[in-house]
Amino acid sequence: MEPIHEAQADQPGAELLEQVRERGWATVKLLGPGEVAQLASGYGELADEQGFGCRPSTISPDPAYRLAARDHVAAVLEPAVQRILPGYRCVVAAFVPKEVGDGSAMPMHQDWSTCDEDEWLPVEVWVPLSQAGADDGTLVVVPGSHRLGPAQRGSGSPLVAPVAVGPEEVVELAPGEALLFHPAIHHRSGPNRGDRLRLAVVSTFQPVDAPVLHYRVAGDGEAEVYEVAREHYVAGGAADGPVEGTLLGTVAVGQAAQFQ
Repeated sequence: MEPIHEAQADQPGAELLEQVRERGWATVKLLGPGEVAQLASGYGELADEQGFGCRPSTISPDPAYRLAARDHVAAVLEPAVQRILPGYRCVVAAFVPKEVGDGSAMPMHQDWSTCDEDEWLPVEVWVPLSQAGADDGTLVVVPGSHRLGPAQRGSGSPLVAPVAVGPEEVVELAPGEALLFHPAIHHRSGPNRGDRLRLAVVSTFQPVDAPVLHYRVAGDGEAEVYEVAREHYVAGGAADGPVEGTLLGTVAVGQAAQFQ
């Protein structure tokens, strides 16, 4: 098998993958005005939530909304991403609304691993549907922090990154522009101090041949590794309850992915 962390020169999106591999993030113009409007309209039809601060649809208590949101976001985002990253598929997709107010800040954190990061290069795609700047609560990343690990993140992992690991960079984006980042990068968003809801969509992509995994992290420095269905993270896989999947074994937690 070809080392997947090595982006080939003739591969579409090779430069983007190389940036994600090396510094942890990249930006690209992804969606046109029609696609942005389609997603915003879909959220308006689906959502009827208030008082949540900043809550991705993947952790909504409403399973019907979780599924409908995933389907709506994936229907627009997956073909757009596959135009620049052929061979990648959507595993998780969600709306990320951020209400106005100080309670809408999201602390520094890492996202879960959905594949074996020693073997595959996952890419998260975050796209604002309105202007996203520092005052609107856009994403803030710590370049290179994806190399610090651990490569095994899932239920039982710390919800908040424990310490500052380096200088931050504020990623300001226009509607339809995308931030592509490694799920292990340390990232956060400030409060929305604008005058309206800041709406974005986010999705995790990984190579089509990469099994979808769930890491269940224990306090003894090990994690159970489960192979799960693609629907797992929509059906409630973000919870800390029993994991529905095939137990593959256990791995030690702590090391970063080997970016060869």
